[in-house]
Amino acid sequence: MKPFVLRRLKSEVLQDLPKKTNHTVPCPMSEKQERQYKDLIAGFSAKDGTIHATVEQNGMSMMMDMRKLANHPLLLRYFYDQNTTRKIASRLAKDPNYKEKNENYLFDDLMCLSDFQMHQLTQQYPCISGYAVPDPLIEDSGKFEKLD
Repeated sequence: MKPFVLRRLKSEVLQDLPKKTNHTVPCPMSEKQERQYKDLIAGFSAKDGTIHATVEQNGMSMMMDMRKLANHPLLLRYFYDQNTTRKIASRLAKDPNYKEKNENYLFDDLMCLSDFQMHQLTQQYPCISGYAVPDPLIEDSGKFEKLD
């Protein structure tokens, strides 16, 4: 017996759906998040006050970084420094379950990840579980405080 799939057109069900509503909840950033945001913008700004993009960073990526930081600081890279990342790469390279065995390649790959992505790795591989982001940093977001 084949599975039966019921398909309906949008025009057939639209009148049965409730009206769409939008509700905007302003969420102020946490103090640390706001400080990081201002530092990020200052890093983009030249001494004359104009915004400039480096060769690696165009205007769109600058806006995306600002948006990520406004959403949650762990979406950028503030917690894991190069030394910690090097230690994580070393441990992961020795883990039989991890695909990459070259520590230098692994380090380069890890340097591209956000803090949250690194944290997810620590949850996935027991050999680096000691490098997980502490709970207070996970909760340090204006959005978390307001919507919790």
